[in-house]
Amino acid sequence: ANSSFTALFLTKDFIPVLRSLSDFAIDDNVDLAVNEDVLQLHWKTAGNEYKVYIPTATIEGKRSKVAFNRYNPVTTFDESYYDDETYDDYEEYWHDAIEASA
Repeated sequence: ANSSFTALFLTKDFIPVLRSLSDFAIDDNVDLAVNEDVLQLHWKTAGNEYKVYIPTATIEGKRSKVAFNRYNPVTTFDESYYDDETYDDYEEYWHDAIEASA
């Protein structure tokens, strides 16, 4: 069943992706797939395959969040990186680093 709809995108989401396509030696076509929530661009180069997803937006500029999750990086702190004879703890290390830059 064919149906039609209007998909809106924020320029700040869409234009950088289009601009970046010119930096690739694309093997064939850029395939597009779109629904009410997201536009997918898919292309291949000799060395890799790429998929980029751009959220649709409302006329008021609010992005659809249906196809996306918030990225929450997990960080760890390796205290052994700061272990030496001079510093006993992380706070002392940064205190001296800040003092030295002032």
